[in-house]
Amino acid sequence: MKYALLAGALFIAACAGAPLQRPGDAALAMARRAEAAGRHFEAARAYDQASTEVASDKDRSVYALAAARETARSGDRESAQRRYEAMAHLNLPDAPAALMRLAQLRERAGDEPGFRAFLKEILHTQPHSGISTRALLLLVGDAKDPSLCSFRLEEMHAQVQAAAAPELVELERYLLAQCADAQGRGKEALAMYMQIATDYPPPSGHYNTESLMRAAELQQSYADYRGAIETLRRLLAQREHAQTIGSYEKPSYAIAQSRIATLLDTQLHDTRGAISAWATLYNDYPYSRARDEGAFEAALLERRGGDTQAACAWLTHLKKDQPTSRYVRCIPLWCQATATATCSDYLNVRWQTAAPEKQQ
Repeated sequence: MKYALLAGALFIAACAGAPLQRPGDAALAMARRAEAAGRHFEAARAYDQASTEVASDKDRSVYALAAARETARSGDRESAQRRYEAMAHLNLPDAPAALMRLAQLRERAGDEPGFRAFLKEILHTQPHSGISTRALLLLVGDAKDPSLCSFRLEEMHAQVQAAAAPELVELERYLLAQCADAQGRGKEALAMYMQIATDYPPPSGHYNTESLMRAAELQQSYADYRGAIETLRRLLAQREHAQTIGSYEKPSYAIAQSRIATLLDTQLHDTRGAISAWATLYNDYPYSRARDEGAFEAALLERRGGDTQAACAWLTHLKKDQPTSRYVRCIPLWCQATATATCSDYLNVRWQTAAPEKQQ
């Protein structure tokens, strides 16, 4: 009796822990197995079955899109096109994706007018979808092509304005700035980049970082080094830190900090300011791949100023924090006069070149 009760309890516990199968799960599993095996026609039918069994419009839309995709992969592009057109006509949740697939089918068939027509339909009927910005990018093409960008952007301007979608307007302005930049209208492009950064601040501004980075490059090209540093510092002032799990860090931040340090050293000849900027890269960007570069460059500037002790202190910190850094293997040679140290020649040349004039 005791064992019977125990077996019954285990059975009930196992049943309670097992997830109940939802409508469409069996058909979805069949579809995914067929898709993985390359049986695309079979996968399409299974996705169709799953779409009839689920309750939510979103799930039906996802499975209908997958069925159309597998139909196209099976080689029946005409049927796939009819499926995508039906999704777009019914305005299902994935209608923008269906229109993009229709555009791609036309592109593969060599039908450039049809390709562009479907992209324009996305802008007209789905301007607030995430796919609309991709459609505009495809319609404009390479905004850095000086021979075509003005024509393409002028062609799309009325439709972008009619869509009244903030994301499309922001993208159009950024593409116009890129076009002016490519055509050699640098001062005009600089003003446009700076205005985009002002009008579209983070976190909603999608091209704020790119605009400020390029604006700083243009300022540097015009020998406005202080202006470039100010622009880069403006970018870094927007940097946010997550309070819990996660990060708002962008690769551009460490790059911007590195450029500030380089400009302070090479153009403004502010050695102490440059050392401080490299120290900021080392201390405030612990997850950057360029972090050890901050310590090394600060060490070089200290050595150039005649303070080899301070230079080696930087390298000692680096050895403690990042023992696998490429610079660490050189410490015995540079700071302990150990001739047997394994150090890359190009790094040793930089260290020797940074010696004070009286020691060179």
